[in-house]
Amino acid sequence: MTGSWVDHLVALEKFRGWLGTHGSRAGVSIDLLTEFDGVCEPLRTWTKERGEVVYRAM
Repeated sequence: MTGSWVDHLVALEKFRGWLGTHGSRAGVSIDLLTEFDGVCEPLRTWTKERGEVVYRAM
Protein backbone atom coordinates (compact mmCIF):
# COMPACT_ATOMS: atom_id res chain seq x y z
CA MET A 1 0.00 0.00 0.00
CA THR A 2 1.11 3.51 -0.61
CA GLY A 3 -0.40 6.92 -0.07
CA SER A 4 0.52 10.55 -0.45
CA TRP A 5 -0.58 13.41 1.80
CA VAL A 6 0.38 17.07 1.82
CA ASP A 7 -0.64 17.58 5.46
CA HIS A 8 1.98 16.11 7.83
CA LEU A 9 -0.56 15.45 10.57
CA VAL A 10 -2.76 13.47 8.21
CA ALA A 11 0.26 11.45 7.06
CA LEU A 12 1.17 10.66 10.68
CA GLU A 13 -2.43 9.64 11.44
CA LYS A 14 -2.42 7.29 8.44
CA PHE A 15 0.94 5.83 9.54
CA ARG A 16 -0.39 5.18 13.05
CA GLY A 17 -3.60 3.70 11.65
CA TRP A 18 -1.63 1.26 9.51
CA LEU A 19 0.31 0.22 12.61
CA GLY A 20 -3.00 -0.83 14.14
CA THR A 21 -4.19 -2.76 11.11
CA HIS A 22 -0.94 -4.22 9.77
CA GLY A 23 1.79 -3.71 12.38
CA SER A 24 1.42 -7.04 14.17
CA ARG A 25 2.22 -9.08 11.06
CA ALA A 26 5.68 -10.63 10.87
CA GLY A 27 7.81 -9.29 8.04
CA VAL A 28 5.75 -6.12 7.55
CA SER A 29 7.57 -2.80 7.36
CA ILE A 30 5.51 0.40 7.53
CA ASP A 31 7.46 3.45 6.40
CA LEU A 32 6.60 7.13 6.59
CA LEU A 33 8.69 9.00 4.04
CA THR A 34 9.12 12.58 2.97
CA GLU A 35 9.87 13.54 -0.61
CA PHE A 36 11.58 16.70 -1.78
CA ASP A 37 12.75 17.25 -5.36
CA GLY A 38 12.21 13.57 -6.11
CA VAL A 39 14.37 12.36 -3.21
CA CYS A 40 12.67 10.23 -0.54
CA GLU A 41 13.93 10.14 3.04
CA PRO A 42 12.49 8.07 5.91
CA LEU A 43 10.83 9.86 8.82
CA ARG A 44 9.59 6.78 10.73
CA THR A 45 9.62 3.03 10.26
CA TRP A 46 7.69 0.30 12.07
CA THR A 47 8.36 -3.43 12.17
CA LYS A 48 6.91 -5.96 14.59
CA GLU A 49 10.42 -7.01 15.51
CA ARG A 50 11.86 -3.52 16.23
CA GLY A 51 8.83 -1.36 16.91
CA GLU A 52 8.91 2.27 15.81
CA VAL A 53 12.15 3.93 14.78
CA VAL A 54 12.07 7.73 14.38
CA TYR A 55 14.68 9.08 11.98
CA ARG A 56 13.51 12.68 11.90
CA ALA A 57 10.69 14.59 13.56
CA MET A 58 8.03 16.02 11.27
